[in-house]
Amino acid sequence: MVRALLDGIRAAAPDVTVVEAWVEAREPQVSEALASVSGPAVVVPLLLSVGYHLRVDIPEAIGARPATVLTGALGPDPRAVAAMADRLRAARAGHEPAEHTILVAAGSSDPDALDDLAAAVALLEAELGRPVLGAVMTAAEPLLADVLGRTPGSIEIANYLLADGYFAQKMVRQATEHGVRIIGAPLGPHPELVALALGRYGEGEAEVRALAGM
Repeated sequence: MVRALLDGIRAAAPDVTVVEAWVEAREPQVSEALASVSGPAVVVPLLLSVGYHLRVDIPEAIGARPATVLTGALGPDPRAVAAMADRLRAARAGHEPAEHTILVAAGSSDPDALDDLAAAVALLEAELGRPVLGAVMTAAEPLLADVLGRTPGSIEIANYLLADGYFAQKMVRQATEHGVRIIGAPLGPHPELVALALGRYGEGEAEVRALAGM
């Protein structure tokens, strides 16, 4: 799913060299990916909020590499929320309207991540025109299991995860066990996310040019 997003970025910007990199669990790591290219580079984190990866892991991997800029996370941003709302609307097909909407994010121990969650919830409320509850899968509160337990009536899940994986599967399992039938798909290679990633790249490229005095 992540590679499909990268392919979408390549198709939308064929003049840009897009290199895959990972913070953990897969190869190549960020430092290895940067070592494989020469010249200026813009590192765009495929993350939806601040957190340890953005504040510590990726900056350490970049180190003192010259002409290298790390952009901000993809979210919170109206384009990411538009993609999430689109996935949710697709999941609603064939179902009765739910009484409550829960936005589910991965979660982070970084206190600022809760502010990012609140911002995403507010953006989704504006997009859908209805109240939205926020929940996370790990590392913070409110956990999805707790929000499900204290929310009466029918529920739909707005999936604020980038791709399928452990958290997405756990989210589906918990929601399904609670009787939830409307569950949005991960954002994945949604056109809005492609545009958002390229927007972050453009911001980083402008910073690289400024550093070079161009």
